Amino acid sequence: MATKSIVRYRNRPKAKHHARAKMTIPLAAIGGLVPLAMAGLEGYYGKTVCAEKVAARPGFQGLASQVGFCLTGYSVDTKQWYPAEMLRGLGPILIGVGVHKAANRLGINRMLASAGVPLLRI
Repeated sequence: MATKSIVRYRNRPKAKHHARAKMTIPLAAIGGLVPLAMAGLEGYYGKTVCAEKVAARPGFQGLASQVGFCLTGYSVDTKQWYPAEMLRGLGPILIGVGVHKAANRLGINRMLASAGVPLLRI
């Protein structure tokens, strides 16, 4: 006699629903870019932050040389590297990113999200 096989179906846990992350704007990190943007505007209008280190050129050439000088500290005109000027340009950016990371670790951004604040994070 042939016996019929018995099949048991086990209850599997249901897949958890995961909401897709929405776009947020990190205010601290963007706030660190403000001094760099101001230096770029000064370079665009022909003014320089450090007149003896970077030549005054108006337009996009001045903007590019001023932003490059603030980020790298290297002056194309004098062919020298100024570490203090690099820290003046990169310092606020690094501080802003550090504040953003600290806010994430402390849970401030999570509290903002659960409070329903749209789009903005620290």
